[in-house]
Amino acid sequence: MKKNYEAWLVDEKDYPRQGGLRQKLEFILRYAILAPSAHNTQPWCFKIIDNKILVYINQNRALGVSDIVRRQTYESIGACLTNLQCALCHFGFKNNLDYHIDSAVDDNNHRQLVATIFIGDECESSCEIKRFFTFIQKRHSAKLAYLPDKLSDENMGIMQTLVADKSGINLHFFSGADVIKNFSQIVALGTIEAFNNKEFCRELSEWVRPSWTKRGDGMPASTVGIPFILSGLVPFVIAHFNTGKMQARDVAVLVKNTPTVGIISVDHETPLAWIQVGEGYQLLSLFLTSIGFDNAPMGAPIESDAAKYELKISAGITGYPAIFFRIGVQKKVVDLAPRLSVQSCITV
Repeated sequence: MKKNYEAWLVDEKDYPRQGGLRQKLEFILRYAILAPSAHNTQPWCFKIIDNKILVYINQNRALGVSDIVRRQTYESIGACLTNLQCALCHFGFKNNLDYHIDSAVDDNNHRQLVATIFIGDECESSCEIKRFFTFIQKRHSAKLAYLPDKLSDENMGIMQTLVADKSGINLHFFSGADVIKNFSQIVALGTIEAFNNKEFCRELSEWVRPSWTKRGDGMPASTVGIPFILSGLVPFVIAHFNTGKMQARDVAVLVKNTPTVGIISVDHETPLAWIQVGEGYQLLSLFLTSIGFDNAPMGAPIESDAAKYELKISAGITGYPAIFFRIGVQKKVVDLAPRLSVQSCITV
C-alpha cells in the first residue's frame, strides 16, 4: 500500500497498552482521522494536554468557495468526533465532550477550537457507540452506482434511534420512484449552478487528484470511476472547461437509480447543529457499513440555495436540509481515499 494510504492499516493489536496516556491517545487519534470530510480536506487538528484532547478546525483546509458558511467543515469535524469517541470507548476510556463553538480563530495558527474531550479513567466501557469500532476502517464514501437493494423499515428505525438524542436534528428517508426522480433533477440543478461558478471549478480542481497521487488528501479520480490513465487530465478539465451539464447528467442518473435517499435536516442552521449533524451522519454511516450497505453524501442539493429550497419543498421538510446522502450497495469496489498521517494532524 502506498504511503498516503497507510493510515487505513492501523491495527488495534499495536495499541500501546503499557505506554503512557499521551502515547495511547495519539494511537486512538489514528482512528479519528479516518472520518469522511468534504473534498477529503481533513480539516481537523488536535492538541493533547494532560487528560484532554482539544479538537480544532484547521482553517487552511476549509473550502473558501463551496463552503463559505463552513457547514461542511463543521459536519466533517462532527464525523471526526464520532470516530474519536467510538475509539476511546473501545479502548476503555470514559470521556466527556464540551463544545467551544464561539471560540475565536487563532490568526497565528489559522485554527479554531471547537471541542474538548476530557479523558476519564480506563475501565470496561459500557458505551453503546463502541460496537461500531470495527467498521471505522471499512467505511468509505461510495460514489458510484448502486444495486437495487433497499434499506429495510427495521434498519431505518434503528438509524432513527441513533440520532434520537440529538436535539433539533431530524432524519428522513425516501425510496419512492417519483420522489427519487424529483431529487435527481434537484441534484442536477445544484450541480449546474455550482459548475457555472468559475471559482468553484478552480477550487474543486485543486482537490481532485490523479489516481497515482502521493498526496495524503483530496479525491483521487478513481473514487468516482475515472479510468486510471485519464485521471491526470481531470483537474485541468475541471479548471478550464464548464463540465456542469455533463456532471449534472451523470449525477442525476446516479440519484435516479438509488434505492434509498437519506436527508438530515436541522431546526436551526448553527455551527453546533452542523457538528451534531456530522456526528449523527457518521454514526449512520458506521451502522450502514455494519449491515453491508454503502452511502455517499452529495453537496450540490445543499450548497445551492435554489436547489436547497426545491429539496426542502419536495421532501416536505419543515427545517433546513443539512446532508443529502444516497444509500445502497455499491456495484463496484473502488479505492479508499488517501489520508494525512496522524502526526501531521497533532499540534503543539
